[in-house]
Amino acid sequence: MGAVWLALRILLWVLAALLALLVLALFVPLGVQLCWQNGEFILDARAGFLRLRLYPRKKGFALPGLDKIWAFCKKLFSVVRSVFRAILAVLRLPRRLLRKKRPKRPKSAPAAGAAPAAGTPPKPPKGGEGASLPRIEWSLGLIARLAGLAGGLLRRMLAGVRVSGIRLRLPVHGPDAAATALQYGRLNAALHTANAALSNLMRLEWEELALTPDFTGEAKGSEYFSCKITTRLFIMVTAGVWAVYQLLRADVF
Repeated sequence: MGAVWLALRILLWVLAALLALLVLALFVPLGVQLCWQNGEFILDARAGFLRLRLYPRKKGFALPGLDKIWAFCKKLFSVVRSVFRAILAVLRLPRRLLRKKRPKRPKSAPAAGAAPAAGTPPKPPKGGEGASLPRIEWSLGLIARLAGLAGGLLRRMLAGVRVSGIRLRLPVHGPDAAATALQYGRLNAALHTANAALSNLMRLEWEELALTPDFTGEAKGSEYFSCKITTRLFIMVTAGVWAVYQLLRADVF
């Protein structure tokens, strides 16, 4: 009996440690780091203090056990999908049980030539083109609800995205001085408009913004851009839970 109790305690401690690691992983910052300089693009993935070069890859570079990791991820995805479907089925069960079927009332045949009652919507015919109108209307309503939910989900996910360390050095050069000034004005307006629009969706932290007109062409090739895009899994999970709740509330399934 003592050995069984000891095994149960060890199992509980292991489960508690795994749960703590899972909760910790939800709050670890994840993201990517972008850099573009002299026509070369560099992309790094970051997870906490870990860093992995995604592009460009070194020749002969390969992660050890990548096939096993990919197979494990596929199995984990299938398990999570099955659990998600089971949770949806359980959440939908009370609604199905409480939903009662209304008894059908016998319809009396209208008299020949009698006009329909006031306020009664016209029914589409069983055959022909009018038969598909209710289905089209329902489909359009479903698409509208899904689009609204997708917009809300995207806003919630982008609200937790942080773009920091933004550096942009962009000299503007045209064929002549007038064209350079015109291009500079257009790029300046477009850049500030995009910055204002993105600032309403996510956090932008600029460190350097140098958009300068280059009338002589001496600064050609000195373009530079870099930034860090980070988020946390906790925000994505809460956004997904909110989306599932809204889907159940809207009775989309």
